[in-house]
Amino acid sequence: MLMVIFGAGASYDCASSRPLRDWPVGRGPHRLPLAKQLFDDTDIFNKWINTFPRCREILSRLREASQDGSVESELERLRAEGKDRPDRLKQLAAVQFYLQLMLWECQDNLRYDPGWAATNNYVTLLDQIESWRKEEEVYLITFNYDTMLEDDLRFRTRIKDLPDYI
Repeated sequence: MLMVIFGAGASYDCASSRPLRDWPVGRGPHRLPLAKQLFDDTDIFNKWINTFPRCREILSRLREASQDGSVESELERLRAEGKDRPDRLKQLAAVQFYLQLMLWECQDNLRYDPGWAATNNYVTLLDQIESWRKEEEVYLITFNYDTMLEDDLRFRTRIKDLPDYI
């Protein structure tokens, strides 16, 4: 049995054979953000923050927590405040929508980049695992917010519903 765990930064580095500065300018960032970059003051992120204005009410807290490396802890504190302040829950819902659409756009920018196929380390890793495994079971575990690994697994297996992940 082989277990491969993808943690924070796996998708950030999934195209590491091509340095970030070499990515062409165009539709936006061509690298998925690390947790500390999720609320950075950039055009693509601000576009989605402005789409969900309730995010702005807690944005300074999230940006500060991101720089300290504790964005998940800050989100949990905000959720706990929702017990006494129902508006917090609306703000957090806006953050969830922001994260979903911002990450989706970042993935699309990377996925549709002409150089992506040649630099995709997920595809290379999955091919190496396939060569090694023969009849062995392989477990892939990801803690990433994006679906880059799942997208590349679709070349090898059908992932349509939750039971397909098992």
